[in-house]
Amino acid sequence: MTLAVRIVRRGRVLHPFNASVDDCGLGVGTFGSYRAAILHELDAGVTEVALDDDLQGPALVWSDDVFVTRRCLRTFLRAVVGGGESARLCLPKSRLLELFLPLQDVEVDEQGRAAYELAWLPAGTKTTARELFALGRDRWRAPRYQEVLLQMPSPRFILKRDSAVMVVPLTSTVAMRVR
Repeated sequence: MTLAVRIVRRGRVLHPFNASVDDCGLGVGTFGSYRAAILHELDAGVTEVALDDDLQGPALVWSDDVFVTRRCLRTFLRAVVGGGESARLCLPKSRLLELFLPLQDVEVDEQGRAAYELAWLPAGTKTTARELFALGRDRWRAPRYQEVLLQMPSPRFILKRDSAVMVVPLTSTVAMRVR
C-alpha cells in the first residue's frame, strides 16, 4: 500500500536567503530534496495542500517548514499507523530540545515535550491540517527516542563559560521547525 502524504505549503521565506525552506541547503542537497528522498523510500504518494483544505485519511500530513529525519518519521509511523485516532508528532524532553528549542516556535507541554506540525490522519477520518496541527497534548505521540550525551571540551574564553566541558547530544531522531 502506498503511503498518502499531504505536504502543507506554508509559503514562508527564510531571510537573508530569500528562499523557501524547501530550497535552502542541507548537506549536499536541500530540505526539500531530503524529504523527497525519505518519502520515495517509503513509496509515498505526495500531494500539496493548503492549511484549510479538507483532508481524508489515511494520510500523513506534514508542514513544509518542519524537518524530520528518516528515523524520526519511521518510528513515528510505527507508533501511530493502525491506531484509530489522529496523532501529532512530538519529541520528548531531551538535551537536543534544551539546546535548540529557543530557535523554534513550537508548542511545549509541562513535561517538556515539543510538538511539531506533522500528524497522522487515520482511515475514515476527515479534517483539515489546521485542526490536526492543533491536536491536544493527549494526542501527541513521540517516536522511539535515544540520545547519547557526549562531553566535549568547551572553549571557555570564546563561549564565556566556567565549565571545561559541554554536553552535546548525539541522536538520529530529530524534528525541527525551520525558521
